[in-house]
Amino acid sequence: MNENNPVISIGMPIYNGAEFVERTLTSLVNQTFKDFELIISDNASTDETEAICKKYASNDKRIKYFRNEKNLGAAKNYNIVFELSKGKYFKWASHDDYYSEDYLEKCLNILESNPSVILAYTSRIVVDENDKELETVQNELNLNEPEVVARYSKFLKIFRYHTIYCDPVFGLIRRDVLSETRLIGNYPTSDMNLLGELALRGSFHEINEFLFFRRRHEKMSTKANPGMRERAVWFDPANKSKVLMTRWRWLGEFLASIKSVNMNKSEKIACYLETFKWVGFRWKGFS
Repeated sequence: MNENNPVISIGMPIYNGAEFVERTLTSLVNQTFKDFELIISDNASTDETEAICKKYASNDKRIKYFRNEKNLGAAKNYNIVFELSKGKYFKWASHDDYYSEDYLEKCLNILESNPSVILAYTSRIVVDENDKELETVQNELNLNEPEVVARYSKFLKIFRYHTIYCDPVFGLIRRDVLSETRLIGNYPTSDMNLLGELALRGSFHEINEFLFFRRRHEKMSTKANPGMRERAVWFDPANKSKVLMTRWRWLGEFLASIKSVNMNKSEKIACYLETFKWVGFRWKGFS
């Protein structure tokens, strides 16, 4: 274990996560791959989150606990843990999910052996608040096309025809590639835009093993904040007084991502066209 330059950084943004965080922390500290740091950023929790996280940090030098003086919103807190990280690879970890002990090892093996892959993740099992299995999910965003236009087009088609979650954003990502993006934006479903930008930059690989346990419960952000405005405020408290045009923001961010990625002119034009096709298909949602 190299404390100054760990191979993997795990970032855990958290707010009032005392109910489930011990299960998550236990699954992470018991990973078969040991050379990682775990950065926890507490968004001014008012429950027992601080005491639990400090207890784990005192027992494991790989864990670093930070606490914000006030709740900065989810977007800033997600980005803080990345900015504090040092590893060659980075992974976000939600406080209420958990992992099989070989999750990091399996994802790392894919990235180390495939330079074109920038994001590796596994199939998942959705569980309830009591760890009861609800469903299994696989082959969601296995974007292994070598050509950028084909890969990006496939990404948009998946979001066009299917209602899916953005859970692959919790996979293991090359830090140097992620650092070139705008990270998590302060608007609902910004993880979709981030995945779109990553798809422009490299391939995704889904490991067909169920090593990720995604918890679904009444306090999770999408259920606790069902409306678009509620969710926007969860991402950034400053959104409370703003006029929101979230779907148009999605479009603007997709176009900005295409502009920022190093591609030739014909590839950029093709990606712009694919984006406008996506908008055309979902036009009712934009009007």
